[in-house]
Amino acid sequence: MKTKKEIRQALREIKKTYTAEELEAKSEIIVQLVIALPIWQSAHAVLLYNALSDEVRTQKLIEAALHAGKQVFLPVVEGERLQLRRYNDTTRVEQEPLFGIYEPVGKNYPVCQYANIDLAVVPGMAFDSKGNRLGRGKGYYDKLLPKLDVNTVGICFDFQYLDEIPTNSHDIPMDVVVTENK
Repeated sequence: MKTKKEIRQALREIKKTYTAEELEAKSEIIVQLVIALPIWQSAHAVLLYNALSDEVRTQKLIEAALHAGKQVFLPVVEGERLQLRRYNDTTRVEQEPLFGIYEPVGKNYPVCQYANIDLAVVPGMAFDSKGNRLGRGKGYYDKLLPKLDVNTVGICFDFQYLDEIPTNSHDIPMDVVVTENK
């Protein structure tokens, strides 16, 4: 089996073979499949994320959640951890310098209590058939997920869905993984 580092590098190379338009089209399908999930439909408060350019585009998922009256929370990088902040149509976001992720800014966006969340939609470099997740290697979600007692949905493109990925004892598998074809 390849190492986590080797898998990440191979997937970065594969991502480069797709145009932004192709990834956007694949993302549209994934968003519709997530919205159709019963755990999405029954959730009142959802942890989402603003996608990086090589991730499943989540803006329409965020918009769908807001349109459905769900509370939306987005992660904010705070040192070595993610802090969750409430997001709505009027929330000001800025691109943070480390990763270029658009995050809610300002003191008027309250920090979320973990118990308020019903569902977490989680990015990953790769997922496998057992729901295992391979992140970017910084451990942000590895630290966050144990604090959440919620259903988890991993989203990725088909080429990121692998038969098996290496795991550690602290890794938390997703309840559901959604790709454009699975």
